[in-house]
Amino acid sequence: MKKWLICILLGLTQILLAQDPLQGMMEKNIRDRMMERTGSAPALTTATALENEIDPAEYYVGPGDQFLIRIEGTGNDNIEAAVSPEGELIVPAVGAIPVANHPLSEAKSIIQEHLSAKYISRRIGIHLVKPRTFKVSVTGAVENPGYVEVRAMSRAAEAIELAGGLKQLLKVETVTQQVAIKSELREETSLQRTKPNPELRYNSSAGSKRNIRITRRSGESVAVDLQKFALTGDRRANPYLRDGDVLFVPTEETSAGRLYIAGALKNPDIFEFAPGDCIGDLIAMAHGFTTDADSSKIELVRFQGKGSSITKKVILLPADNPEARAEAMRFPLQPDDRLFVRFQYKFHETRNVEIEGEVLYPGFYALENGTVHLSEMIARAGGFTREASLKNAYIQRRAQEDVLDPEYERLKKMAVLEMTESERDYFKIKARERVGGMGVDFVALFEQGDKSQDVALRDHDLIHVPAQEQTVKVTGQVLNPGLYPYKPNMTVKHYLAEAGGYNWNARKSRVRIIRSRTGEWAKPDNDSIIEVGDTIFIPEKPERDYWRLSRDLIAVAAQVATIFLVVYNTTSGQ
Repeated sequence: MKKWLICILLGLTQILLAQDPLQGMMEKNIRDRMMERTGSAPALTTATALENEIDPAEYYVGPGDQFLIRIEGTGNDNIEAAVSPEGELIVPAVGAIPVANHPLSEAKSIIQEHLSAKYISRRIGIHLVKPRTFKVSVTGAVENPGYVEVRAMSRAAEAIELAGGLKQLLKVETVTQQVAIKSELREETSLQRTKPNPELRYNSSAGSKRNIRITRRSGESVAVDLQKFALTGDRRANPYLRDGDVLFVPTEETSAGRLYIAGALKNPDIFEFAPGDCIGDLIAMAHGFTTDADSSKIELVRFQGKGSSITKKVILLPADNPEARAEAMRFPLQPDDRLFVRFQYKFHETRNVEIEGEVLYPGFYALENGTVHLSEMIARAGGFTREASLKNAYIQRRAQEDVLDPEYERLKKMAVLEMTESERDYFKIKARERVGGMGVDFVALFEQGDKSQDVALRDHDLIHVPAQEQTVKVTGQVLNPGLYPYKPNMTVKHYLAEAGGYNWNARKSRVRIIRSRTGEWAKPDNDSIIEVGDTIFIPEKPERDYWRLSRDLIAVAAQVATIFLVVYNTTSGQ
């Protein structure tokens, strides 16, 4: 009884797995041909460059897509099939399966449904192994409008690039030619000549980056915003292409239809308006707020009607209410709207003082809140070294409002001959000054305890403490100019003697002392004491042409005598 039952079950199994002899021969021939070409498996197709793996929900199947169908069972079958120009996947022993214009996920379900009706109780794998290529039309303000060939996973930007890119505002092309000339004087000469290219093109307008449209074969219209994609990486602004797409690039509008965003943003700029723009879009394209921005609100300035009247509106962006903030970010914009983001007042304001020279710890020091005096800052720097020269130490105020002298800046742009005498004197004095130098006596403060010299420091101040100099410089018209050892309480006469005395062409009446501490040019007398680091300058006598001077004097005297005689004769005759 058991034997009969087993036989019946085996018979039923064979019936279920049985195939039509003709169909079996067809599939065997397919397998044999594939084995002959590949050995054991279908050949791998040439790899296609993709930005990422294909999303079955976004990829739409079309003519030219190649599939690999793997049927697992007692004898594994691999079937290669391509979508026909009519949009059908031709599978031997199954027939034509309509898959065009369906997302890949839906197309796989359709193929699975048809194959399951044929291959019962077998596992079926369906794989897209080679995406197709197709043509789309690019029209409008591009360099080379027309059809371009793209891949199934290409985006709008790639098609525009293949069409030569967007038109630029102005494009001028020239060609340089080498011209040979023969003449009787010269056997052969050559020159270069530049002339307009015969294919010269003038573009008076540019292609829009933000208002590009894709028209699908179904009539659907899709927006393309290349600038938004480039600035934010939003792939929705650079959609995938499909068979039969037509891209239209309009001319960019420059006189109006702009959006302005300025202030505390990382990339403030002027953008072309695109329908559907909102505050969040513009902030995203401006790369967001800076750290010191007041991001709790944004000011919107909008034109009313066709005139120049405007309205102002403050839009709140509350950080503690995400829903209200998101709603504000969706606030719709209109052409020529202007947005302003304010900076926080004195946000993390850095206030530093620099100390250089003969202190134990030179460098930058922060100014705390309140008033910080010179003596406090020197104490913080460890005090002076033994080599410090307090007599020549100074404070230089380097803040822009302290060093800027509008009159001096004006005179710097003028020629000396154009200046009046008073302007020349002012210019010379200012040129010799240490810009921003403060009249602080370090000796009086630190050695004599004069608190009136203990000034309050400000941001960007420089405290300079030089080393003691033990020399005095003698330069100009002396026999041996150079540096000489400093001796306390010595006058100009001593150092001139050390330098060998005046040279033959020294202008003794114009000797000057240049004080090292202040930069002042002083006229010395017999009692002028030279200090450490001072410079004694002896100028040269100016060269004079005495013959020419005598001749000019004689000419002037003759003219005076002539005038005198005329006047005398006139008065005598009366």
